[in-house]
Amino acid sequence: MGKEKKILLALKSQEDFTEFIGFLERAKYPYTMATNGAKAMELALDELPSLVIVDCQLPLIEGSHLFRILRNNPYTSGVPFLFISNRPLYIKGFNVGVDIFVTRPFLWEELHEQIKRSFACSANARKMGDKEIQGKLSRVPLVDILQMLHMNKNEGELNLTKGDLYGAVYVKDGEIYNAVCGKVEREKALFRLLTWKDGVFEFRPLRLGLGRKVKARTNHLLMEAMRQLDELENSRDKFPSIDLRIGTNVDTNALPTGLKPVMYEVLKLVEYYPRVGDVIEHCSFTDYEVYSTIAKLLDRDILKELEIEADKIIDSTQTVTPAQAIKIKEKVISNWSEMMLADYGKVLILSSSPDLAKTLAHTLKFIPDFSLNSKSPIVSGGAESSRVIGEIGSIKLYGNMEVTLFSTPLAARMGPFLRAFSTNILGLIILWDSTDAQLLSRLKAGKDVILSKRRVPVVHINLGATEPESQVLDEYCKGLGVKKEENIYSLSSSDNKMAFEIFQRLLLDISGERFVTSRVHSL
Repeated sequence: MGKEKKILLALKSQEDFTEFIGFLERAKYPYTMATNGAKAMELALDELPSLVIVDCQLPLIEGSHLFRILRNNPYTSGVPFLFISNRPLYIKGFNVGVDIFVTRPFLWEELHEQIKRSFACSANARKMGDKEIQGKLSRVPLVDILQMLHMNKNEGELNLTKGDLYGAVYVKDGEIYNAVCGKVEREKALFRLLTWKDGVFEFRPLRLGLGRKVKARTNHLLMEAMRQLDELENSRDKFPSIDLRIGTNVDTNALPTGLKPVMYEVLKLVEYYPRVGDVIEHCSFTDYEVYSTIAKLLDRDILKELEIEADKIIDSTQTVTPAQAIKIKEKVISNWSEMMLADYGKVLILSSSPDLAKTLAHTLKFIPDFSLNSKSPIVSGGAESSRVIGEIGSIKLYGNMEVTLFSTPLAARMGPFLRAFSTNILGLIILWDSTDAQLLSRLKAGKDVILSKRRVPVVHINLGATEPESQVLDEYCKGLGVKKEENIYSLSSSDNKMAFEIFQRLLLDISGERFVTSRVHSL
């Protein structure tokens, strides 16, 4: 078969290794082996394989994550993948006809034919221009590449790599539909990518199935990007440091009408993220717009400089370990059939008022990997914040797993809605600051509705300046029917480290064996 057909085996099971090695040797395919995702990535980058056979549950870097890394790297983007799993899975970016998905047990003759078809399709794609445009950004600036794609009315995906950084721009009929850079997208991501002076790029022609997220026409968009980037570079000495801590001098719940949207968003985000760099990162507007808005608000004394206590900074890089994150993801995959949601889980929050949810959001802002949803009514304020239903924010875990915090108020006849909100539920948080009988009754009803569908860990958090007296706590536990495995905490709005420990414990419980199962049975 020749050296050009060397296959990379990335498997976790010795039994799978034995079977595939026998199969490849009979078919006369050379191969290399890796027992975890990190080693597989190293081998793929060291010597380009013609095919990667990968277990979806590969240790360290799981199969789908390895796929995304190598597919977004111009050097390895054309390598076909053969995925192995015990059950069907959704793989984002899977290229039907080139990539292969098989479930155990294997039909070896059929598998051999699939591999040969994959090689043929991959070769044809290269001949048709699968790597039509590629090169170095130091020689061809990104703005020139985008203008060329625009003039030729190309459609496809432009991948960019700069060291450990990856980005992508999606074009259709020459128009920019979206851009991604790290955790950000749209114009903000595109403008950041346009600052890259080195790195490599590759354009892959393909049909896009995504909606348009960048509305401006490409010519206008690029002109505006160049203007903003020039202004940003020329104003560096006038803009505040990213490490500056800032606060507001105004009541953000009583802002006048007529302000620019970026001002509303910046002022609300400052309540949660006092560090300038964090406001820039979480704001949906471009970096220049956020920088200049913060500078103007500081000049007008609407924002002020402040100091923050060192003990509020949480010295940690991970909320949970990679092994725990993998277990959480496995539970999502095994408990829900919607494969589009395989990277997403939800912690539902029941509270007597949106003020409690807002207080909780304040305590979470220093948790590693937590990202506040700047579009949430809790953040944006206004009348709608009094009946907020929706995402507060999310915690990013290892393996591209995301745990979203979803808040809902208590209201009469909420049962059917709570069941609908419980899709992909991993845990339940109940926020309380009162033992009013009617309040406890509604909290109990909401809890029972959710737990009737799925057994998940429950956390009770009393949000108040002081810890409740034992009599009050006993009254609450009786009213809510708190079980011994349900944890109860007292949390003040300034105790960020306690909030971090609560969520560490909750995610640890989620990854455990006894929780997140199908319909609960009587205990």
